[in-house]
Amino acid sequence: MTPRPRTHPEAPMSAPDSPNDRVAALAVIPAADFPEAESYARAGAELAAYAAAMHQTRLRCVWTEAMTHEGLRRYLLEETHELLEALDEGDPAHVREELGDVLLQIVFHAEIAAGDANAGFDLADVVRDAREKMVRRHPHVFGPDGAANVDEVLRVWGAAKAAEKAERTGILDGIAPTLPALARAQKVATRLARSGSTPVAADAAPLPEEIFADERSLGAHLFALAARAQELGLDAESALRTHATERAAEG
Repeated sequence: MTPRPRTHPEAPMSAPDSPNDRVAALAVIPAADFPEAESYARAGAELAAYAAAMHQTRLRCVWTEAMTHEGLRRYLLEETHELLEALDEGDPAHVREELGDVLLQIVFHAEIAAGDANAGFDLADVVRDAREKMVRRHPHVFGPDGAANVDEVLRVWGAAKAAEKAERTGILDGIAPTLPALARAQKVATRLARSGSTPVAADAAPLPEEIFADERSLGAHLFALAARAQELGLDAESALRTHATERAAEG
């Protein structure tokens, strides 16, 4: 990346009508549209201040200035796994810290995009898109029709999501190729089941039901499969990824 020209050290934290002003504007939501918005004003202000601080860091720190989306990939992955670990521990202080580290990655990527004329978006756009998606996918909350139970909520959410993704026709469309094989396989299996294709269970010999007694039992059997594959010189990750991809292609 070609470093952007540095501004004078005394440059203001935010120029008029800058991306940071647009982030700040997200904290101002008409009370009529969102009665609880006032209680979130502090969060909005903190996010705007954080975005401004990231902008200054991007301008004045050589390492941060030179960083690219590609260069941040491994940090995003590491921080995500650390957040998952904190969630498993159940320590609120640790969860709070790791959520902040993941937020840093989001703000950092958005700041990189804001400085790229070809990207066409900034943090305000990211937050707005996420908010609008939430509203679209919860018509039972933000629209006139409610939902009586969880099944109805899932049906409404699924219909809204399907409408957004109507252009996607393949089983794999929208499934990140970088997902771990097991997560990818579960997503493929879910879509195959929804599409009414041949039951996924038919792909292999029937498994004893006790394997699925609980997550602990399932985990033990998955580990045993991985260990046996290792003994035989087989790559379990690659094997599962390949089968999921082939199964998706078959439909």
